[in-house]
Amino acid sequence: MKRYCSWQVLLVLLVSMLVMSHALLWAEQAQRVYSATFRGKSVSQETSVVQPTPDGQSIHVTAKSTSAFPGKAAITTKHDLLLTTDYQLKKYTSESEVAGMTMQASAVVEGDTVVMKSVMGPTPQEKRIPWQRGMVVREGVAFDAEFLLRQYDRTVGGEQQFQTLMPSMLMSMPVTVRLAGSGTAILNGSPVETVIFEMSMMGYEMKAWVAKQTGLVLRTASPDQQTEALLQGASFPDVAESPVAPVVTPVATPALTQVSVQEFTEKEVTFQSDKYTLYGTLTLPSSTNRPVPGVVLLHGSGPNDRDETIGGNKPLRDLAHGLAARGIAVLRYDKRTFTYRTKFTRRDIINLTLKEEVLDDALSAIGFLREHPGINSRSVFLVGHSLGAWCAPFIAAQDNQLAGIIMLAPHATDFDHTFIRQTRYRAQVMGVSSEHIDQLISEVRNGFSRLREKTFPSDHFLLGASGKYWYDYLSRKPLEVAAGIPQPILVLQGEKDYQTTMNDFAAWKETLSDSGKTNVQFQSFPQLNHLFMPVDGPSTGQEYAIPGTVAPQVIESIAQFCLQTPGRTR
Repeated sequence: MKRYCSWQVLLVLLVSMLVMSHALLWAEQAQRVYSATFRGKSVSQETSVVQPTPDGQSIHVTAKSTSAFPGKAAITTKHDLLLTTDYQLKKYTSESEVAGMTMQASAVVEGDTVVMKSVMGPTPQEKRIPWQRGMVVREGVAFDAEFLLRQYDRTVGGEQQFQTLMPSMLMSMPVTVRLAGSGTAILNGSPVETVIFEMSMMGYEMKAWVAKQTGLVLRTASPDQQTEALLQGASFPDVAESPVAPVVTPVATPALTQVSVQEFTEKEVTFQSDKYTLYGTLTLPSSTNRPVPGVVLLHGSGPNDRDETIGGNKPLRDLAHGLAARGIAVLRYDKRTFTYRTKFTRRDIINLTLKEEVLDDALSAIGFLREHPGINSRSVFLVGHSLGAWCAPFIAAQDNQLAGIIMLAPHATDFDHTFIRQTRYRAQVMGVSSEHIDQLISEVRNGFSRLREKTFPSDHFLLGASGKYWYDYLSRKPLEVAAGIPQPILVLQGEKDYQTTMNDFAAWKETLSDSGKTNVQFQSFPQLNHLFMPVDGPSTGQEYAIPGTVAPQVIESIAQFCLQTPGRTR
């Protein structure tokens, strides 16, 4: 299950490599522009200004960046930072806009505590951590690397560790800085001596070239992320290009984009679910003389769009195009929590359960597709991914005319167990010591213990959801429900999936087999991750940022199940 915006993680890793200096140290260029590239293509530009406050007691930084990856909506972020004259954090705020959604974040020092807040929709989330000297905000802002490196003690040398803050994710992470050598650059036509630093954070390695006399960072590069940032007016004629091999590389497979657009047509549709108008895309086979089977696609957790956009990928769009090319109509839609997220009141969010988040809208979508001209109403299926797969049995239990369900990577344990396992795995992959995540895990364990003891307030929040949401979640038994429904089931699993593992797959297989249910099939795919896309090496989640496509064999398995399963009788 995922409860974070993947584009946001990639943005932190990419744009945080843009850097700028204190205007007092480079007075002739108080405003400056930095450009960033990803895999050799320009993806971001930032304009920034650094200046002393009128009383001379603080440094005020403002910046505006616009980032746009190929095929993605532009992300515009405004940053405002207040520092002491020795570069210690006082206050940071940001506001980001992407695809009509506004997100705010802040970090404020209050005595010996830093208060971080993140606002996505009407409900703010807050976290307090002890203040440490040298703390630096790393939210994709251009100045973070410079103010970090200004605090490095060159007289001591060696490895020095600092603490970074990511207010939008309510996280803090250590970063290690070390001197790596020296060199020469060209700045505005003149040679400049540089000091080269290496930085390690979250398992990623970055280099920074800093002007020796002024402390101005001229260039950064990360071979792991295939990113580079360059100050306007700076060049490095003697620096070889950095290696561009990513940490995890998708395995070369036949691209789904090779499916000809002539094999299907798409049209925008709307349908009603309770008081909400939902927006979607209906993908239809181009040529058919008879009613065709239909599929409704159901997203994973979080406020997903109709494509289930994750980093550089759109797995539900891939499924829709692939299945339509094989003669199956597909409906995918934006979740109500995506379309109406800015209009929800606090009371709406407190009262949100799986029924409102997932089940009601899925049932409405199935009914809409079933009544659409050209659809075989007795052969309508549900394909759920992650949380959508976990919820599929409940939907089938309510709609006995559903022809069957396909479950892609359903988890078998409660969310707290899944979350803790995923968090520890990601910490290990990123090279973060367990001490830095123990507090978060402890909070989650304590919260779910209180939920199971019925002492957690329904109107309080845990991991972004209300107590009422979690009480509803914990009351549901998907494996038991799946064993009792009459519809056929297909369970698919990527063997390299770290979010839902082969242990989950085995639990589903054992439970459904022991129940005596005979119309169920299981299939796993050795090279596929949670998005059912191939990876070379273990899946770490880093590969989600790299555009890929759902493996053709997964689409073929779903298509064959739908085409060979008899339709339900009325």
